[in-house]
Amino acid sequence: RRPGWGGGRRSATQLILDPLGAADTESLVAALLPDSDELVPAVVERSGGNPLFAEEMARRIVEEGGVHAAELPDTVQGVLAARLDSLEPFERRLVQQAAVVGRTFWEGSLAPLAHSEGRDLDRALISLQEKDILAPGAEGRLAGERELAFKHVLIRDVAYGMLPKSVRARKHFEVGSFIEERAGDRIDEVGPLLAEHYGRAAALGHEGGLPPDELRGMQRRAMLFLERAGDASARLFSNRESASHYRHARKICPRDALGDSARIGEKLGDVSLRLGRVDEAIGVWQECLEWHRGQEDLERVADLHRKIGAA
Repeated sequence: RRPGWGGGRRSATQLILDPLGAADTESLVAALLPDSDELVPAVVERSGGNPLFAEEMARRIVEEGGVHAAELPDTVQGVLAARLDSLEPFERRLVQQAAVVGRTFWEGSLAPLAHSEGRDLDRALISLQEKDILAPGAEGRLAGERELAFKHVLIRDVAYGMLPKSVRARKHFEVGSFIEERAGDRIDEVGPLLAEHYGRAAALGHEGGLPPDELRGMQRRAMLFLERAGDASARLFSNRESASHYRHARKICPRDALGDSARIGEKLGDVSLRLGRVDEAIGVWQECLEWHRGQEDLERVADLHRKIGAA
């Protein structure tokens, strides 16, 4: 994500992780496939010294009860997708639902899916841990909710990518509703999480072509929590984070909420000015000015004129 991070700094230590050598890779694969001597060289060659790739290919072979060398995928994403595809359908749906929550997730967020299908959630989660798809997580951020985690972030990414955008949108909205319900009086503590999930729901819903009425509900919920998250960040002078929330809120604004967009835009201008982005601040204030002028709100027009003049 940040290839130049730490470069040239005396306070930074850089560690280069080279691929495993052929002998070490062979030792790893042979330990994972003690009864498949004929496949070990193929896995060693295909993995290219990537231990995750080698391990996942070995697990794929074990789960399938034997795979020909020619059938081994060429990428780690390919082997992970093949492993997920081979899961029992209910387990695969659980993994995809969990992937929407994130690298870590709450067991309770999967309960509605298990209940709707009349399946045993505990047994399925134990099975997924035995298959090294999931692992126990750290202490949860929601009281009374047990957290689990994906063994590797790539497993989560591949599972998430298997879902169409419209399905992702609806599931993000469900996750937001789950967090909001469980948070209770602590809703301010999970405000950024709600902004993230409702914001993703609205953005993906637009891209996935959800019906207008359904999409509008997502957009309004997202705007509410994105603005709250922006306000909270602004109070802590986390101006970049605040500006990001405000921009996202304005981007997903439905046409019948332009007044809300103008209010959020004025806040975005304030934060942009703090960041020294004078042109951005003036530009967004001018957009808000035109809106308030059309509404004949002379007080807001006068205030925005003062801000633009002072900038």
